[in-house]
Amino acid sequence: MSKALEIDSDHPAANAYLAWDTMLVNGDYINAAEQFERALGIDPYDWEVLRGNILFASIIGRTDIADVLGRIAITRNPLCGPCHRHVSRSLFRAGLFDLAEISLLNVMDLLPPGRSTTELALIRYMKGDHDGLQRVASDYLARARPEDQDIAIVRHIELLGAVLRGETGGLQVEIDEFAHRWGDRHLRSCAELYAETGQLDKAFELFERGYGTQYNSDLAAGLMNPLFRKMTEDPRWKAWQEKAGIAPHQLAVIEYQPNLPPAEGLVKLKPGDLASE
Repeated sequence: MSKALEIDSDHPAANAYLAWDTMLVNGDYINAAEQFERALGIDPYDWEVLRGNILFASIIGRTDIADVLGRIAITRNPLCGPCHRHVSRSLFRAGLFDLAEISLLNVMDLLPPGRSTTELALIRYMKGDHDGLQRVASDYLARARPEDQDIAIVRHIELLGAVLRGETGGLQVEIDEFAHRWGDRHLRSCAELYAETGQLDKAFELFERGYGTQYNSDLAAGLMNPLFRKMTEDPRWKAWQEKAGIAPHQLAVIEYQPNLPPAEGLVKLKPGDLASE
């Protein structure tokens, strides 16, 4: 990114990636805030700029900003499936479930069956559809070609559905087997399962393992991930927040007041006013 910025210091995506690295690699949220603001000022409609700012806003608890930027993102590039999936994931972390659902529904037909279907089921679960996870597992197996089926994704859906339904018999052994087999590729999924079943030692161990890796954005956003809520009640959570740079006293000194685009023309959304599948 540094070379890209040397060529064009006003390249919006390059500035967004620089802010991303500052936040996740260096754990420096103060300078990341300034860099994200700069990127948004250069081009408030660039996908990487929007995605990065939505994630940053969700991590530091600025759901008001995430909401506005999410509405902008939903109206952009309607045929870019991966873009909407990334935005939806950040909106989910911010607790903006209606917007997250719309973002995914707009492009579900463009995405291969897989993690996106899991994420849609989780969004709906958080909105009260407690039976959707099992339906998603069946739908995934029905839609995906055998050579494209990711058994780990299906297994995660099945286990998470059982956990959220309160089932117990033999479940811990099955979760351990899942983590042993797929933990390296599906670290966040394993952490979710352990956190929801109250096995916080194992959940925190996974957080430590993922810190400083490609999973850092998933874990840093744990504060806003409803599936990690039990971890936030544990005394160790405060220490982990400090290490990640997102403890309350660290967030309090972050100055993040980006100039947002005009509100005119943004998606107007009321509960239940969702895009059709």
